[in-house]
Amino acid sequence: MHNPYQPPQQERAKAKEHMSTDPPALREIVLICWPTLLYMILFFIYSIAVSRFFAGDMGLAMLVFLPCFITCAWVLPVIGLIQLAFGIFRLCTKNMRGAIHLLSAFALFALTFGFYQSLMAGNIVTV
Repeated sequence: MHNPYQPPQQERAKAKEHMSTDPPALREIVLICWPTLLYMILFFIYSIAVSRFFAGDMGLAMLVFLPCFITCAWVLPVIGLIQLAFGIFRLCTKNMRGAIHLLSAFALFALTFGFYQSLMAGNIVTV
């Protein structure tokens, strides 16, 4: 509602403040959580490649084993650290999307922990 006694600058400031508190759309959530989604996909492909190796039926799974291993072991955890720092920064600036960045980073760390536990259990291709 328009208030004739309120200067237009305050209306614009209120509009910007309102924009930052709007809940993010599903597309934005998927774009923020892409490292976590990619980790889940690659971890699944990695586990299939390892199971195919132990079954003696490796085939083309050998081509995807090493990229999945490198990405899950080293690349995505570093991206998770960057996302954690960015999420803390966004949360300190009172942006609602900072919480989603933090949630994605913590999910990424949980998946990394599960991946390393799977490696310690012996789910690794060795010759």
